[in-house]
Amino acid sequence: MIIRNTTINDLKDCEELSKMPELLWVWGWYYNISFLKNYISNDGYFLVLEENNLVIWYLLSEKLKAGWVIIWSFWIKEEHRWKWLWTKLLKKLEETAKKDECKWIYLVWRANKENLKNFYLKNGFFAWETNIEYAKNL
Repeated sequence: MIIRNTTINDLKDCEELSKMPELLWVWGWYYNISFLKNYISNDGYFLVLEENNLVIWYLLSEKLKAGWVIIWSFWIKEEHRWKWLWTKLLKKLEETAKKDECKWIYLVWRANKENLKNFYLKNGFFAWETNIEYAKNL
């Protein structure tokens, strides 16, 4: 298992991993190569997890101003879930964020699944029960 920065060659796999109902944007499309390529860098915020030369997971996040990080997408292929890989990838992001002196991570959770909620809570996240988000196409 290798956790590394995403390269241009990984974007097709990331696009395929993005085709999940939870990642459908309000305007009707999933993350695609054109969108994802904007996040290619060596800064440790767009990571892939590779196993046996296959990208099985990616974490798309970015460092924002005021010392925080936002996680946009955090998806793994169904057959690889619940193998402690989630925690390893999250910890890798946390190491990068701490090194960059970030103070907190914000995560938009679009799946109403109890096991995901428990995973995030177990890893130190807290839920904003009254938070409502809106999106607007420009």
